[in-house]
Amino acid sequence: MITIGKVVIVYTIIGEHYPKAKFIGFVDGIGWYVRKGDLKRMIVAYEDVFTFHKDELQRFEKLLKDTLGV
Repeated sequence: MITIGKVVIVYTIIGEHYPKAKFIGFVDGIGWYVRKGDLKRMIVAYEDVFTFHKDELQRFEKLLKDTLGV
């Protein structure tokens, strides 16, 4: 199991080497809700989290376009 400290370390190291990197997460169910600590890990690890719902995919598409300047 990944601990919060390890997630922060990986996030920091990648951020140092790739300052423009964005940490985006996708969830495909409610497992994160029922597993203790998963929500906290997601908040620490990701800048934004999406589901595969149509509205969320549109929001992700907008993020990509805004980020890439398309």
